[in-house]
Amino acid sequence: MNSLFSWKSEECCLWRGVYCNNFTGYVEMLDFSDQPLVVAGTISPSLLKLHHLTSLNFNSNDFNGSPIPEFFGSLKKLKLLDLSNANFRGLIPSLLGNLSMLETLRLGGNDGVFNVGKLEWLSHLSRLKEVDLSSTNLSNANDWCQVISHLPLLQKLNLIDCDLPSISSSSLSLANSSTSLTYLDLSDNNLPSSAIYPWLFNVSSNLVSLDLSSNHLKGPILDAFGK
Repeated sequence: MNSLFSWKSEECCLWRGVYCNNFTGYVEMLDFSDQPLVVAGTISPSLLKLHHLTSLNFNSNDFNGSPIPEFFGSLKKLKLLDLSNANFRGLIPSLLGNLSMLETLRLGGNDGVFNVGKLEWLSHLSRLKEVDLSSTNLSNANDWCQVISHLPLLQKLNLIDCDLPSISSSSLSLANSSTSLTYLDLSDNNLPSSAIYPWLFNVSSNLVSLDLSSNHLKGPILDAFGK
């Protein structure tokens, strides 16, 4: 059902997909994940008028290959941004690194989305607990392991089919130990060797789920995984 069919009254808090604070009346959440807008196209910057917005979910909508809007980086109170499986294309705006309150970032399932160069912008989001960049082209993000290691609260990381660059010994020396991760999926990346194992030793103590399938890993799995 198209959510826009319910957008007829003057009281926006009654519209499907719009959730307001019961006390202040401010719009705090927009969630169209189970009720797509159906209207393919771009997103209006009028969203910036929602100064108290903490959650924005467009999962499984169709934006017809349009780019992720740069103005999302100005929605400073966002804690959740879900743009997964929404037919976005083009560059991930580095301005998303301004979302300092963000706890959940989901961009997965948009095959035409890519990141140019480093993932440095992601390192500014120190409150992140969940990141899904599956099917995003990260082939030039040589700093991905350092950035992930510097997210102290990160619990769930999905980097399926991201064409990840292999980890080098120099990048390992710059990566801090992180023990917050409990779920890690690096499958379908064709990682070429076992150089990733030392990095995993630093994040594996609290892992409950680890997927390294469809890579080209070589060499023995060392005893450190069991410690």
